[in-house]
Amino acid sequence: MRECLELQADAPPLSPFARLFGGNPLRRGAIRSYRGAIAELTVAGVLSSLGEDWTVLHSVPMGPDVANLEHLVIGPSGVLVISTKSHAGQRVWVGERMFIADEVRHPHLPLAERQNRAVEERLASEGRASVPIASCVIVADPRELTVKRHTRHIEVMTSRDFERWLLDLPRLLSPQLVSAVVASASAWSVLDRGDDAEELLPAFDRLRRRIRRSLLLRLGWLAVGLALSYGALYRGALVLLGVAA
Repeated sequence: MRECLELQADAPPLSPFARLFGGNPLRRGAIRSYRGAIAELTVAGVLSSLGEDWTVLHSVPMGPDVANLEHLVIGPSGVLVISTKSHAGQRVWVGERMFIADEVRHPHLPLAERQNRAVEERLASEGRASVPIASCVIVADPRELTVKRHTRHIEVMTSRDFERWLLDLPRLLSPQLVSAVVASASAWSVLDRGDDAEELLPAFDRLRRRIRRSLLLRLGWLAVGLALSYGALYRGALVLLGVAA
């Protein structure tokens, strides 16, 4: 959200003509970060509605050699490492070891593997070696996502499929073991992100409403244009048939 709003901050105002006809207020350079933010909000919404059986920790540091975990989710299905990657509008192909978006290779899978191992090692050092761990890499709003083969313990999907995948996971851990894992993970110095997201949400929501209004305007004008076009064609056909003057 921050990236999108920063890119949007110096966008020139729309002309009266553009506003009348539903010009998109989102500047071209901010489209990808906007779609990525929408996907992240979708994921956050799913995580916040999981219920009391689940605990979600955000921005969990794992040491100097491993990127911070975006979301660490602990519940009856085990420990899940969730991350969102912004590839809006791109064609994404995923193999066993490769993640390619618009012909560019990205290190998302090796990164997820390192994060998995870091969590596994941390839990093993605390006597929790038997706890199942999996990663989910969520691809934000791709034009196309093709997953040929999954890496071991790493799933790749869009944000639209995330909730169904999460709810379909088998229940493997007892409530007692879940509580013990939560106690361990909660001591891993979860980062304090301050009030970032809550401060940004009002501005981002205003931008979303403006984008929605512009889309509705464009659709309205499109409907008017189609109605006028079909009306003219219909009248022309009647004239040709001699039905109308």
